[in-house]
Amino acid sequence: MIDIMAKLSYNNIIQFGLFWEGGTMGNKQKVTITVDEAILKEIDELSKSQGESRSRLIEDAIRVWREKKLEKELIDGYLAMAKEDAEVAESHLEAGMEVLK
Repeated sequence: MIDIMAKLSYNNIIQFGLFWEGGTMGNKQKVTITVDEAILKEIDELSKSQGESRSRLIEDAIRVWREKKLEKELIDGYLAMAKEDAEVAESHLEAGMEVLK
């Protein structure tokens, strides 16, 4: 069973911890994080409307963020390679034009 403990801190930031009782969580680890109160309200609304736990929603959000980050890194890498390839091709073209003169 997962127990979620939340408390409002002095600066209106909600701190909550996830605690696992009985059994193991497989490869999952329990953590305590600090989240802005407005974000936590959104998480709670989504949790209720989708029937998912806070943990599941946050884990899914991190997974999507990680995938988007990798996608951006791949795009940036391919764009850099394309620019480099274009520069090399242009220099070869200039050299070829000199040969044909």
